[in-house]
Amino acid sequence: DAFEELLSDSGIRYLRHSVEPLRGKPRLRRPVNLLKCVTLSVLGGWRSSRTAAPVGFIGTRHSGCMDTATLVAYLRNMEPGTWEIVSHPGTGVLDNASGYQTSAVRHMRSAGRQLEWEALVSETARTALAEAGIMAVRFSDLA
Repeated sequence: DAFEELLSDSGIRYLRHSVEPLRGKPRLRRPVNLLKCVTLSVLGGWRSSRTAAPVGFIGTRHSGCMDTATLVAYLRNMEPGTWEIVSHPGTGVLDNASGYQTSAVRHMRSAGRQLEWEALVSETARTALAEAGIMAVRFSDLA
């Protein structure tokens, strides 16, 4: 009840429900991502009845390895509705004087983050979006 009241008082219309459908999606590449999905499914049983229509969620299964083919497979198989695709892209370009800790810089320059950047900006993904009639927006655009 307290959480429902906080959502209402704060004007929050959408709440991330990061439980990813386990069927009909590209194959799993990293076993640790399956553990993430199972954990989120167990902990994500609560959903506010006051928030707007559910927002689908995908990408945890492929965290750090969402290549172009995987992204396009998701785009071509989404059911109608609003979907959040989680991705943590990195261009690999980050100045050593950025002020970030060395471990953060190494993570942002990692091959997996570059892979996800390349997928998101690929012409293949852009074409798949257009063919499926999907409008890409930022989460903040949902307000």
